[in-house]
Amino acid sequence: MLQAPSSSNSGLNQGNAAPDGPPNETQPYEGLDAAAQEEIKELARTLTSQSSLLSQEKRITGTGDPNTLTAASSSSLSRSIFASDIKGVNPILLDVNDPDYDETLDPRSENFSSVRWVRNMAQICENDSDFYKPFSLGCAWKDLSASGDSADITYQGTFGNMPIKYLKMSWRCISRRLFHRTHGKSEDNDSGFQILKPMDGCINPGELLVVLGRPGAGCTTLLKSISVNTHGFKISPDTIITYNGFSNKEIKNHYRGEVVYNAESDIHIPHLTVFQTLYTVARLKTPRNRIKGVDRDTFAKHMTEVAMATYGLSHTADTKVGNDFVRGVSGGERKRVSIAEVSICGSKFQCWDNATRGLDSATALEFIKALKTQATITKSAATVAIYQCSKDAYDLFDKVCVLYDGYQIFFGPSKQAKKYFQRMGYVCPERQTTADYLTSITSPSERIKDKDMVKHGIMIPQTAYEMNQYWIQSEEYKQLQVQVNKHLDTDSSQQREQIKNAHIAKQSKRARPSSPYTVSFFLQVKYILIRDIWRIKNDPSIQLFTVLSHAAMALILGSMFYEVMLSTTTTTFYYRGAAIFFAILFNAFSSLLEIFSLYETRPITEKHKTYSLYRPSADAFASTFSDVPTKLATAVTFNIPYYFLINLKRDAGAFFFYFLINIITVFAMSHLFRCIGSVSKTLPQAMVPASVLLLAFAMYTGFAIPRVQMLGWSKWISYINPLSYLFESLMINEFHGRNFPCAQYIPSGPNYANATGDEVTCSALGSIPGNNYVSGDDFIQTNYGYRHKNKWRSVGIGLAYIIFFLFLYLFFCEYNEGAKQNGEMLVFPHSVVKKMKKKGIVSEKKKKNQPTLSTSDAEKDVEMNNNSSATDSRFLRDSDAAIMGNDKTVAKEHYSSPSSSASQSHSFSKSDDIELSKSQAIFHWKNLCYDIPIKNGKRRILDNVDGWVKPGTLTALIGASGAGKTTLLDCLAERTTMGLITGDVFVDGRPRDQSFPRSIGYCQQQDLHLKTATVRESLRFSAYLRQADDVSIEEKDKYVEEVIEVLEMKLYADAIVGVPGEGLNVEQRKRLTIGVELAAKPKLLVFLDEPTSGLDSQTAWSTCQLMKKLASRGQAILCTIHQPSALLMQEFDRLLFLQEGGQTVYFGELGKGCKTMINYFEAHGAHKCPPDANPAEWMLEIVGAAPGTHASQDYFAIWRDSEEYREMQKELDWMERELPKRTEGSSNEEQKEFATSTLYQIKLVSYRLFHQYWRTPFYLWSKFFSTIVSELFIGFTFFKANTSLQGLQNQMLAIFMFTVVFNPILQQYLPLFVQQRELYEARERPSRTFSWKAFIVSQILVEIPWNLLAGTIAFFVYYYPVGFYRNASYANQLHERGALFWLFACAFYVYISSMGVLVISCIEIAENAANLASLFFIMSLSFCGVLATPNILPRFWIFMYRVSPLTYLIDALLSVGLANASVVCSSNELLKIVPPSGMTCSEYMEPYMQSTGTGYLLDGSSETECHFCQFSSTNDYLATVSSSYSRRWMNYGIFSAYIVFDYCAAIFLYWLVRVPKKSKKLKK
Repeated sequence: MLQAPSSSNSGLNQGNAAPDGPPNETQPYEGLDAAAQEEIKELARTLTSQSSLLSQEKRITGTGDPNTLTAASSSSLSRSIFASDIKGVNPILLDVNDPDYDETLDPRSENFSSVRWVRNMAQICENDSDFYKPFSLGCAWKDLSASGDSADITYQGTFGNMPIKYLKMSWRCISRRLFHRTHGKSEDNDSGFQILKPMDGCINPGELLVVLGRPGAGCTTLLKSISVNTHGFKISPDTIITYNGFSNKEIKNHYRGEVVYNAESDIHIPHLTVFQTLYTVARLKTPRNRIKGVDRDTFAKHMTEVAMATYGLSHTADTKVGNDFVRGVSGGERKRVSIAEVSICGSKFQCWDNATRGLDSATALEFIKALKTQATITKSAATVAIYQCSKDAYDLFDKVCVLYDGYQIFFGPSKQAKKYFQRMGYVCPERQTTADYLTSITSPSERIKDKDMVKHGIMIPQTAYEMNQYWIQSEEYKQLQVQVNKHLDTDSSQQREQIKNAHIAKQSKRARPSSPYTVSFFLQVKYILIRDIWRIKNDPSIQLFTVLSHAAMALILGSMFYEVMLSTTTTTFYYRGAAIFFAILFNAFSSLLEIFSLYETRPITEKHKTYSLYRPSADAFASTFSDVPTKLATAVTFNIPYYFLINLKRDAGAFFFYFLINIITVFAMSHLFRCIGSVSKTLPQAMVPASVLLLAFAMYTGFAIPRVQMLGWSKWISYINPLSYLFESLMINEFHGRNFPCAQYIPSGPNYANATGDEVTCSALGSIPGNNYVSGDDFIQTNYGYRHKNKWRSVGIGLAYIIFFLFLYLFFCEYNEGAKQNGEMLVFPHSVVKKMKKKGIVSEKKKKNQPTLSTSDAEKDVEMNNNSSATDSRFLRDSDAAIMGNDKTVAKEHYSSPSSSASQSHSFSKSDDIELSKSQAIFHWKNLCYDIPIKNGKRRILDNVDGWVKPGTLTALIGASGAGKTTLLDCLAERTTMGLITGDVFVDGRPRDQSFPRSIGYCQQQDLHLKTATVRESLRFSAYLRQADDVSIEEKDKYVEEVIEVLEMKLYADAIVGVPGEGLNVEQRKRLTIGVELAAKPKLLVFLDEPTSGLDSQTAWSTCQLMKKLASRGQAILCTIHQPSALLMQEFDRLLFLQEGGQTVYFGELGKGCKTMINYFEAHGAHKCPPDANPAEWMLEIVGAAPGTHASQDYFAIWRDSEEYREMQKELDWMERELPKRTEGSSNEEQKEFATSTLYQIKLVSYRLFHQYWRTPFYLWSKFFSTIVSELFIGFTFFKANTSLQGLQNQMLAIFMFTVVFNPILQQYLPLFVQQRELYEARERPSRTFSWKAFIVSQILVEIPWNLLAGTIAFFVYYYPVGFYRNASYANQLHERGALFWLFACAFYVYISSMGVLVISCIEIAENAANLASLFFIMSLSFCGVLATPNILPRFWIFMYRVSPLTYLIDALLSVGLANASVVCSSNELLKIVPPSGMTCSEYMEPYMQSTGTGYLLDGSSETECHFCQFSSTNDYLATVSSSYSRRWMNYGIFSAYIVFDYCAAIFLYWLVRVPKKSKKLKK
């Protein structure tokens, strides 16, 4: 509604004040003749009388009730919003002190009117249409059909079948492409599933279309198809879709922002506030031809304030949007944010997919009214799919489309639909709304045939196919064809030009005219950069942790090398290289964790791309810039302290060059890892190539294996490795132009004190016999092949890598689409699908042109539903028979279908066998308050709420979005984790005991389930752990089957829960949520939080009847509900009504037809409730719950002063006093917190988790693939390393590199643990399904076997290629040492798991946990004795060497791999010494070799030149790194103790940080 409207509405200014009184029906807007103007006036009357949004300009007819008049409208009460007093003033520059100030145009005013604001904007555009260039857009489609790549049923991928499944899919794809030309298109299409069958439609500017159908009917696919949002399914080539002459391809490429699809799910950046979220959208949609004299930011801010005021979000402006796990605005308010976001976009053609889900009924109606106003005034068009559409909302729509299993069975004027289906042969029961009636036609168990037509033998279409055929032959279809053809045949060249000019006029200066975006690329980057900075400021934990951890690591690592680097002799050669290598690696791989952040905003980016807000590449560019301060801060905090602590060259030029190279390293690797993340669909997928690259880059940097020593096949890796060039420059920077005094001569000792010249030589590589120093340039030339002339080469190469990977990253982000969703389909275990195929339930291939179901199949399906489960109408009859009067039963008989009456007796007999648990206790509460801390004090969410729930009653909890309904349920159910609760909560007059949470059922608003479990497994898990321990498994299984029967879930009882689109649909998930709680047999009461949210009206009715049935069996139920129809409202016994601030405005009986409640409000000053009004919408309106409305009086104060309140207090006092006398307290057994023992919980939870792992193939295969590729890569890099000095060093570094898989393997695990923990803490812990001990222990137990398998695989692909077996064979210890190495390999992989559990057990965010684990690993690796041996460590750090777990692992692996073999030096490793004249080499070197105990001569008899090798045994080499084979078993024991410690510490930390303590009692 926030857009420049069409200038063709100038005639609206001529309207007079609207007379009082609402019309019966709203006519569609179809033109601008005299009749059209009368229709607009009619609409104005409707809006004036019905919408409290316009309370500033209206008065209520017939009542003369002064309570509904607002103080701000004294001079304009009788004028319509279309009156000619609106001159078109600039609403942005309004001044409160101006005498002409109009507060109805000021969004900061309480009397703001969004409709009047829209009308004012329309007038501004009409006054200067050449500047604003308004236009309109309609849509028509012909033969629209869509298909997915898969069938409606598939089998679940598991660890076992995933390779075969993907091979089959690949072969199917290849064969389809190969044989496509031979067999033609039809053959290709047969392999897919047709979601939409051919259909037609037409929406003109100014019209609203409502799409009705049950979940799975194709409503979402239709909306996506006409909104150019077809990713995941295909549109038929025969389909024609046109938008005023534009094809869908043209719209997608050039005008995408004018056609917008708003999805059902609410996806936002959780840590942004509401204002920040909407302000960013407004900035990105601010046109160049905005109101004159207003700058961009002021205009965007005004639009944001208007959107917030329109949708009732102004009070939440500074509150985080949040999500299911980040605390923020309520679910209903989050939905309003989504609506406001699209409204700001100002698209001319909007598609809303179940946009009213989560909104209260008054807000939902106001939303439809706002759309109608927008369409009428601005000539925009909108298509809305609504599952629960009230009468008032339906009357606002011009057209309706009804879908049934993908078939279109009606499309036309909304007023004609009811007559059409009545003519078809279906009866509309009394009191059923038209929308409910139309939806019921698509439900075999709900529709009612016309008995007269059946009696006369007139055929009534029953299946979707038959109804579609009936539609095609109807007169209404022919009329639609005329409209569609007219739309297609109309010359639209003028409209095309108009739209093109309008689009260009909106665009900023540097935006390409062909671009679909409003602002230029760099403006997009600017605004998204500001958004990202806000996000970081609102939650800086990751950035702060990164900076502080880098500073800590600089001090730790720097101090590790501090003492040895004080010397400038040749002893520091190795350590200088190691310190520089560490600096490069640490700077390079600090960016690895950026992959985590890419997946957080990806869904938001994909959504905003469809809104045409910004390019994904602009978002990527901005996110790169937003991380620059953090990267610079980490570069400063790490590199400056580290450089000076390790005593590198004290020269300003050398230091700044070092700093420059490390900054280049950070950015080059950051962009590389971002590229990997942008290509991958999931985090585990991204970690596989990331781990391989990490290994390759680390090994081929040039330190572990100098380029001169690399194997020929692998040398190319170093040439494409940016780190190799950067490391080369740093080594040159450090060693060039320096001479290092020799620290050790060979030979040395008393016998060689007089040796001179060539008789002694320095032990360091690059030494020249006779010199007492070694040139740094000679050292790096000899050892690494580095030359000073290449120093600056790396800067250019590094910058080239930065630029290349940056552009590659932007390219991938721009063109790499998200994961496809293949339409709605059920997923079953493979074994179940096989059985279904054998029974013929699922066929391999469908016959060509065969309809979905034949008539007999449909009837059979209806009969099966009726026989296998209790249908909605039978729920009703059962409940009415149990607790309702006879006349109500008769009234409801009209709603039941004749087809179900035949099985009525069967239903009763079946239901009688089902023993649902009965409740006998009364649950009551008094003066319940809930306060949460905020920045400037505290905020009261619930304000002295009183009430009770008695057995056998159904109590509705209703209020506006954000009134505190869910919070009240959480407080009553002991589910709050913060804030202060005061007041009294009792069960039969006694305080709640610790068994209370498991004695109730709590159906959450979010349907949270384990996505890899089947429906039956989910129900059994709940029954096994929450029902009493003394109930047998057989009884629990039987009860679960009964719950499946009652909830009509038999057809998909073995289906996998999955994710939306590939698993259960919204309705099925909601049923499962209720079923999980029922399976627990709650003995006290059941809480249901929005059980009908997201369901169509028929399923909502079914759910309501289920609740009624439970109540009739003695169950006490308290249920929040957002959008109850008048029919649904009457099914509740009592009402607890809350207004904003958590204040009670009514608690009491509803009465027949809600009369008791209506009489109460009318007696206390409310205007009369119209006879045909929905009581729920009426009562929300009078308390000012709808956006933009205001209550005429304080109904909270009225309630507290009422006689009904005093009677309620007396009743509560009586309950508190008398109920404890009438009932006995619970036994100790009944008061247990959990129903089953901890050991039994661990057994079941572990079993479920093992199944989850098996059914999560991506995690396991990623783990094993990472292991295989990484260890194989290391193995073949050091393939069959010999026992030369370089070979020994290679083997030592191979063992060092063996541990580098730590980070990738651990980071793959963390998100899986977080997913498990979120499910447990959100659903299973509050319901006391199992204890925290069972949760954490099962996480440990299930990971161990898979890590043992990974360790075994790693051993085989690593141990033999490196050639450790040859050392063992030489020592005749082949089997012993092979087994030992396998034990250590397995232990290491289990250690990775233990560290993962340890760090994530107490940290909320996986990225922070990964940072901490990486910190621990680097510290452990640094002090393990390889890079810095214990003899050179400062004494302060020697304890770190002793407490590092990798000290013992690497000591053991080195000794087991290398010990007890002989050393054979290569030719360039032999030191050349000239013996004194007359002495042989043996005679000259013998004293030295005896003193050192090692070394050998190549030719001891030579008198000219001695070739000496410093080591003769690998044991001597191991001694230099403090490793000994004798300590192997001690090392294994110590390393195993570390694993046990990690697990114990994880359990303790989880209890300390995550387990709620029982210290906070309910306070009075």
